[in-house]
Amino acid sequence: MRKNLQDFILYCIILYGFFSAISITLAEIFFILGLLLWLVDTIKNKRNIKEQFNTSISLPLAVFLIIHILCAVFGVDKTANIIHLKKIYIILMFFLVANYLKSPESIKKVINGYIIGATFVGIYAIITTIKYKYIDGNVNFRAVSFSGNHMHAGGFLMMASITTAGIFFQNLKDKMKNYSILYFLSFIIITTGLVFTFTRGSWIGAIAGIIILAFIFDKRYLLITIILLVVVSILLKDTAVAKRFLSSFKPGQKTSASERLYMWESGLKILKDYPFGIGTDSLLKVYPKYKNKNANEENQGHLHNNILQIAVIDGIPGLIAFLWIFINMWFAFIKAIKNNSGYIKKIIIISFVVSIGFFVNGFFEYNFMSSQVALMFWFLTGLAEACIKNKTG
Repeated sequence: MRKNLQDFILYCIILYGFFSAISITLAEIFFILGLLLWLVDTIKNKRNIKEQFNTSISLPLAVFLIIHILCAVFGVDKTANIIHLKKIYIILMFFLVANYLKSPESIKKVINGYIIGATFVGIYAIITTIKYKYIDGNVNFRAVSFSGNHMHAGGFLMMASITTAGIFFQNLKDKMKNYSILYFLSFIIITTGLVFTFTRGSWIGAIAGIIILAFIFDKRYLLITIILLVVVSILLKDTAVAKRFLSSFKPGQKTSASERLYMWESGLKILKDYPFGIGTDSLLKVYPKYKNKNANEENQGHLHNNILQIAVIDGIPGLIAFLWIFINMWFAFIKAIKNNSGYIKKIIIISFVVSIGFFVNGFFEYNFMSSQVALMFWFLTGLAEACIKNKTG
C-alpha cells in the first residue's frame, strides 16, 4: 500500500509540474491532492514527521514563519493579515518534492513534464503576441499564460528558461545530441515567450541565471552565451524590447521604473515608522499616508521588491530570517554540488541557479508570496533538496 501511495504522490508531482505554467487551478488541484495523499501515507505508514521536515532550510524557515504569523496577528489590519496567511501553505511543496522524489528516474520524469508544460505556454505567448501586438497593432500588449498576468508569466517563464538551459547544457556536456536539440528548441520557445511578457526583472533574472549556468557547466558555453547575448542585443536594438529594457535607466521620466522608485522611497519611510512590521496584508491601509506626491498610483498592494516588502510586512527580524533561508539553501546546495556527480549534481546546480534567478527577480518584484510563481520556486528548489535528503545519486 505504501508503494502505491508513493506512486500516486509522484504522479501528482509530475502533473503539478506539467500544469504549473499552464493553469494555476489544475496545478493547485494536483498539489493539494499530493498533500492529502502525503498525509494519508504518513498516518497509515507511521512515517516520522520530524524526519520529513528535516531539511537544509527548516530552522530559518520555521523562524521566518513564526515572525510572519506574529506580525500578521499584531499588525495594522489584523483581519486582512490573518486571511492572507493562508498563502504560506505553498511552502509545503518544497517538503512534498523533497520527500517523494527518490530516484534520478523520478526526477527526470518530473523535469521533462515541467519543461513540456512550459513549452506550451511559450508557444501560446508567441502566438498571442504576434496576433495582438504585431498584427492587430496593440502596442501595449504583453504576453500572459493561460492563467495569471504578464508578471506571473514572466516569473515562471524565467525559472523555466533557466531550468531548460541547464538541462540543455547537461545533455550537450554528455554528448546526447538528439535530446540536446529538443531541449534547445524548448529553451528558445520558452525564452521567446519570456521576452514577450516584457517583464524586465524576469529578463534580468533569466540572463543572470543562464550566465551562471554556462560558467558552471563549461567556460566555452559562457563565451558562446555572452556572444549570443551581444548579437541578440544588436538585433533588438530599435525594437519595443530594447525600448522597454532601456526605460529602466530613465527613472526621471513618467515610467513604471520611476513609479517603483517612488514606492521604494515610501516603503523605507514605512519601515522607519514600523521596524517590526505592519503585517502581511496591511500595505493598502498604510501606503496612502506615505505616498510620494509625484507618484501616479494612489495605492500599492506590494512594493515590487522582496527585501523591502518583507522588511515592511515582517519587520527587520523577518527580513533577517528571510535572508537566512536563502543563505542556508545556497550553502547546502553548494556543499551538495561538491559531494555529488553525474545527473544528480546537474539537477542540484540547476535548482541552485534557479534560486539565484528567483532572488535577482525579487529585486524588482514581490515574488516570494506570489502563489503561482512562489509555488514553482519551492517545486524547483525541492528537486535539489530531494537529491540531498534521499541521496538519490
